[in-house]
Amino acid sequence: EPICAECVVHHGARHHGHRVMKLSEAFQRLAEEEIPRMEQVGRERAEDRAHACQRADGLRRDLTTTISQGRQRIKDAFVRLRSSLHQKEAQLLAGLEESAQAADGLVGERLAVVEERAGEIWATHVSLSKFDTKGDEVKSLNSYAAARVLMREFLEPLPGVDDGGLAALLDGLQRQLRETMAEQAGAVADFTS
Repeated sequence: EPICAECVVHHGARHHGHRVMKLSEAFQRLAEEEIPRMEQVGRERAEDRAHACQRADGLRRDLTTTISQGRQRIKDAFVRLRSSLHQKEAQLLAGLEESAQAADGLVGERLAVVEERAGEIWATHVSLSKFDTKGDEVKSLNSYAAARVLMREFLEPLPGVDDGGLAALLDGLQRQLRETMAEQAGAVADFTS
């Protein structure tokens, strides 16, 4: 009958006289009690792994779905942003065009006044070049008086043209254009933030 090798070598060991089971008995006992329990544990672990894999696959699918939805939302947001930026660009260009047309109108009005004055100067020049000092003295005095009145009118400043009026007009137009641009840029900045 088998005994423990430790007990044989060390007589004073704490398990002196310990008996050992035969290998065939140990195998039979293991086969009857432990192997079914190990198989059950193995099956439970395999089921746990299968459940974990299923959960991981489900989470992976959820993550993939979330990522694709997020990408689509970002794409949609960029489409809306591009559309809004195109609208803002069109509004900005329309505002600039309106400002330019208003400036052209104001400059055109002033230019008409200057051209009218230039026409008057030319007409006076023509009449003075035809001025005849010979003959009727009353006619000569009347022509001289008319020429003097015209010259006095020429020397008076044109409102909005002389005395810095044109420069003030251009400064005002530049200021208006800058303000319009600043408003539009502010609107775009507010839009993008």
